[in-house]
Amino acid sequence: MEKPHQQINTVMTTLITSTAFPSDIYSFSAHAVREGQHIGDNVFIIIEGKMSLRNQHNQLLLVDVYGPYILNLIPDILSRTYIIGEESQFSYISYPRNVFYSHIDHHNLWPEIFDILSYSSIHLGEQLEIMKLRSLYEVVKYYLIKINDSDVLRDRENICNYITSRTGYSKSGVMTILKELKKGGYLGIANGKLRWLKTLPLKF
Repeated sequence: MEKPHQQINTVMTTLITSTAFPSDIYSFSAHAVREGQHIGDNVFIIIEGKMSLRNQHNQLLLVDVYGPYILNLIPDILSRTYIIGEESQFSYISYPRNVFYSHIDHHNLWPEIFDILSYSSIHLGEQLEIMKLRSLYEVVKYYLIKINDSDVLRDRENICNYITSRTGYSKSGVMTILKELKKGGYLGIANGKLRWLKTLPLKF
């Protein structure tokens, strides 16, 4: 399912242009806030930049959210377990939940909200499934396939850094698996980037 850009922009435009309440824009950076800040209960409108959400107990990455986006539409889903990662940097508007819902109701924007929630549930569901994988190899295998399926990721991302920044696993552990897969002829790496990938073995 593709990101519902049109629906997000429609909701954001009506909020920002509304004269019923202020829409002050703030900037988030790790240097300006306390460590381990929770997202809270407000609805977040991410205008631009990246918000990283990490598990507060083990620092595993749940998801990178790129603006424009509307986050935290359902209460308590993210606010209690996940924190904003220190690598995050984004501009945003924060609305009290009751104010946001009232605005959506007044402008009859529930169909747009439904599409945004549908996308979010699928996207977050995929990430939660990754966190359930039982071994480091299964995680590395998942991300190798993801990188291989994206021209942008293959050209831009260092494989090891990409995986470790999203999982909390050690660089040495990830590199050991990558080296063995390369030795076995399952993949090609140049300057830390994936060049090609064959069908990977079920187990390592």
